Amino acid sequence: MDNLIKLALRLRVIFEENHKELDIPFFYSFPQNCCEGASIYFGHIAKVMYPDADIKIIKGFRVFDEDDEGYHFWVEIDGRVYDLTSDQFVESTEPVINKKVTGKHIEFRVEERQNVSDFLLYYIDNRLDLKRFLPVREKLLSTLKAYV
Repeated sequence: MDNLIKLALRLRVIFEENHKELDIPFFYSFPQNCCEGASIYFGHIAKVMYPDADIKIIKGFRVFDEDDEGYHFWVEIDGRVYDLTSDQFVESTEPVINKKVTGKHIEFRVEERQNVSDFLLYYIDNRLDLKRFLPVREKLLSTLKAYV
């Protein structure tokens, strides 16, 4: 588990330092509005490095006020929450890393829970095609190796 925590923290730093160069939707404003991309890349890379881990991408829903509602994505690994963009919300001053899963996460109700592999297929089909996904994946993996 310590290695997953280190991976999450390292990837968060890489996202912060390189967000303007990464070809991931909305990453120009990291961590604002970057939860889906950050979650899929973290979840996918964690699965590559820890193939036996149970990794899910979670889609949550929340009503902020009567005129504002929204979705948020995060990762669950072996029953623990990893949310590299939770600090975009006022309730969280830092990323959520390795916290116990509860019914809600920063007031978001869980709406969907998918295996990372299934969500990756959806993401590539609907958000970021494979020609854009793979170069970012390789950049992240090679940058992570520099930390080791």
